[in-house]
Amino acid sequence: MKRSRMAGKLFIAAAVAVAMVSGAGCSNDSRKTPEVAARVGPAKVSAKEIDSLTTQYLSTDAGKELAQQMGRAEVARLVLGFHIKNLVLLQTAKDMGVSAGADPMEAGFSVMAAEDSYRQAGFTEKDLVESDRAGRLSKALAEKIFPTVPVGDDEVRRTFDQEKQLFEQSWRVGAELAIFNSADAAARLRERVQRGEAFAEVAKSLGAAETGSVEVTPISPIPQPFIDALSKLRTGDLSEPIAAGTSWFVARIERRDDYSARSFDEAKPDVTAFLSDQKRQNLFTDWFVRKLRAADVRVDQAYGKWDASSGTVQG
Repeated sequence: MKRSRMAGKLFIAAAVAVAMVSGAGCSNDSRKTPEVAARVGPAKVSAKEIDSLTTQYLSTDAGKELAQQMGRAEVARLVLGFHIKNLVLLQTAKDMGVSAGADPMEAGFSVMAAEDSYRQAGFTEKDLVESDRAGRLSKALAEKIFPTVPVGDDEVRRTFDQEKQLFEQSWRVGAELAIFNSADAAARLRERVQRGEAFAEVAKSLGAAETGSVEVTPISPIPQPFIDALSKLRTGDLSEPIAAGTSWFVARIERRDDYSARSFDEAKPDVTAFLSDQKRQNLFTDWFVRKLRAADVRVDQAYGKWDASSGTVQG
């Protein structure tokens, strides 16, 4: 898997997926739990699954606090709405023939990028991976719906001047990457590769969760700590294990190219692509809201009713 120089930011569905997985709710305590919480077109949202996820989430400190503030039934309605939005996204993508292929390295980077506040709020690595998947699917949809988004030259110039250091990339590295669920395994990989063993083979033998190849520059859309670590390495070097939640990354530099700072003309294509992607994100968000309002959604009365105008489940 090769990462592009400039990738789009996550779209509306990314936030949908994070909240959907972590903040799952349950039925109103005063009514019998139905088998199906909601239907979105032909798809069903299982009330049993929602209740199970609710119990898991509400066992966290953040979940207990939210339950006290809103009540369990209101949390159920809130998160059922997120489930519905995610299903609308998936069905829309299927109808349009759009898919987002597996990208384990990007999923790993999404976990690494998560701020501590997300974990304190009760979000898990699974939530962040789901967010990554939804974001990539939204990006693919947006690129199909809005393939060309014009950007003015004056805006490109202004952005370059304001973010000059960001776009004046001075190096590029290609690296092998392995992700582990154990700090000890990551350390053993480093030791064995330093003794001359092959990176990929050792990573596999040590039970790496994922392995792959990445290309990284100072403006790559990945967490800054990873960019900072690789920026200091030369061809053949191994990184120290880089912690990310409960995972550890180890990288081996296969290739490094250093450049002099780029001029505006040299950086212009990247700046233009960056701005175009931002505009496409906004266009897609508006488009998806309209799609959501027109979706065939039916919510079981135990949870309330679907309000298409706001895209939420109301009591």
